[in-house]
Amino acid sequence: MTMGELLQKMKNPGMDEKSIRELAIEVHKKFSIPLSCIFFGLLALPLGIRSHRAVKSRGFAVGIILATLYYLLRIGGEALVETGYLSPEVGVWTPNLTYAFLGIYLFYMSYKEISILHMANVFLWRKIYKH
Repeated sequence: MTMGELLQKMKNPGMDEKSIRELAIEVHKKFSIPLSCIFFGLLALPLGIRSHRAVKSRGFAVGIILATLYYLLRIGGEALVETGYLSPEVGVWTPNLTYAFLGIYLFYMSYKEISILHMANVFLWRKIYKH
C-alpha cells in the first residue's frame, strides 16, 4: 500500500485497535527500514577503521551478528507494538536509534584511539576485581 492508502485506511472509523496498530507499524517501517542503511553505515565505519590488520572472518562475523541483532530488535519491537505494550514510534524506531547511538559511541572510541576490545577487557576486569 502507498502511504496515502495506509493513512486513509487508518482513519476508517470501523477499524479495531489491533488493525490500526498494524497499519501504524507499516507507516513507520516505510521510513525506518530505508534509514536503517544509514545507521548501519554509521555503525560500520568505526568498526572498519583499524590501524592494524584484522582477520577478515572476524569482521564478517561481527557483521552477521549486528544484522541478526538488528533483525531481532525490529521483530521484537513490532511484536510489542502489536500487543499494545509499546507505541508504534518507539517499537519501530528503537533498533535504528540504538544502532545510531552505538555508531556515535564507536566513532568517539575511534577518535580517542581506544580499541573496542581493550575497553571490553577493562570493563570485565573491573567487574571481576570489584567482587
